[in-house]
Amino acid sequence: MAACDLVVVNSAITFAFTEVRIGVAPAIITGPVLQRCGWSKLAAPYLTGEAFDAAAALDMGLITHVTDDVAATVGELTLKLLLGGPHALAATKALLRRSHTMAELQAMSESLFTSEEGREGMAAFAEKRTPRWAQ
Repeated sequence: MAACDLVVVNSAITFAFTEVRIGVAPAIITGPVLQRCGWSKLAAPYLTGEAFDAAAALDMGLITHVTDDVAATVGELTLKLLLGGPHALAATKALLRRSHTMAELQAMSESLFTSEEGREGMAAFAEKRTPRWAQ
C-alpha cells in the first residue's frame, strides 16, 4: 500500500504499526512509508503501536482518499487518470518519487512539450477537444 501512488480506503478502516509490540521494528516497510509520510507523523504510531483511523492515515499522508464507496472512488480516479497522456503520467510519477535538479526539470519539460504527446495535448486544448493519446 505504501508503494502505491493512490490509496483509497473505506472510512471504517483502521491501521497500526504494531511491530514494537512484538519486539521488532518496522524496518522493511519504513522505506516506502517514510517517503509517503514525514517522520514526525510516524513517530507516535511507530513507537506506540496504537491503532489509528482512516482520517489520521489521510492526515499523515499514508493514504490519499477516504470514502464510504471505495469502488465508486476508484472508478472516478481511473476515469480521471485516463484523461492524462501516458508519457506525461509516467513523467509525473518520476517527479513525485525523487528530487531533481533544475537542469533535469528543464530537460524533462522541454522533452515533454516537444513530444508527440505534448503537441497533441496542446492542440486538443486549443481546439477544445479531447486529446487522442497514442498508446
